[in-house]
Amino acid sequence: MSKDVEEVISLVYLKMLNFLSYRSRSESELSRRFETYTKKEKLEAEDYEKVRVGVFDRLEEEGFINDDRFTEGIVGDFKRSKTPVSKMQIKKKLFMRGIPKEIAEKHLDTFSEEHELEAALELFDKKISYLKDPLRGKRKMFEYLFRRGFNSGVINRVFDIRSKKI
Repeated sequence: MSKDVEEVISLVYLKMLNFLSYRSRSESELSRRFETYTKKEKLEAEDYEKVRVGVFDRLEEEGFINDDRFTEGIVGDFKRSKTPVSKMQIKKKLFMRGIPKEIAEKHLDTFSEEHELEAALELFDKKISYLKDPLRGKRKMFEYLFRRGFNSGVINRVFDIRSKKI
């Protein structure tokens, strides 16, 4: 490798470390940011690939790139969060961050249906006080929970549990 390519690898690596210093990132997020950093360097195709391999190999060796661990952390954060969320919302967030489907589904399996039911009940209890018309209330509540990513099975269980409120 030429001196210039090694300098670019060091420069981009340090920029990537700075980017990672704010929070952990998925490999997809890192790839997008890598593109931004290397555009400024105006590299040829051959040098670009050397820089990419050099930076990503080093980040992977040091444990900064691990989509499995990243996904586990995201799902765990949502489980501990005070804001009630559905599996579908978490799946959407993971997809937006470029997490592969297999990894996302593996970690979403740890998100139990009971946890999702608790989240739906919490949203139900919060929203029910705002509904004025009891005839339209059930439909509105169903639509509200459905928009939040809960499936109809979970929503029907919520209605069974809270049938007296509507």
